[in-house]
Amino acid sequence: MATHKRGGDSINIYLLYINQTLKKLRFNRNRLAECMQDVRFNEGVGAYTYRTMKSLVADIDHIIPRLDYVYSYMRQHDAYFVSYECEDTMWIKYGKELDAIRVYPHNPYRLSDEFCTACLEKNRYVDSSYPYIDYVAALRKDVSLLADIIANIPYKYRDRLSAAQNLITNLEYVKQTIMSGEGYNRELYS
Repeated sequence: MATHKRGGDSINIYLLYINQTLKKLRFNRNRLAECMQDVRFNEGVGAYTYRTMKSLVADIDHIIPRLDYVYSYMRQHDAYFVSYECEDTMWIKYGKELDAIRVYPHNPYRLSDEFCTACLEKNRYVDSSYPYIDYVAALRKDVSLLADIIANIPYKYRDRLSAAQNLITNLEYVKQTIMSGEGYNRELYS
């Protein structure tokens, strides 16, 4: 899941990769330019090698500003990618519950049953005496994370914010439904 720090893990790794690539390109471009000076004054190497090196320097000079632009743009808008990554993770983690909301929007009893089933399935391999309480705690934490991420987005990406808010609303509905259910209350008061 995306971590709440400037630029989440995935985007930071990608930005690091782009930055390293830029550094390598600049280093190799400068090294190639130095080698060109040696080739230029060495009659034995030939004009073909010199032209090839000159062409490579020109290609690198053409790529660097474009890659610099992509890097700067992605750094400036990394919160968008963090939000998207967090939403995507939650869609995967709570997919069954979110699909149930889409399929049974007007059937609260079926939704409650689907949510409880999903909750118990998620805790099937976890040694927990309180699967509903643990599920609600995890859901609360995930919703809080996404809400915090979208609250701190510096630019107002209308579509991204709308999708994130809709996801939060649906997950809050899942949480409230579980909390009002018999299983949760039994665990809570046992």
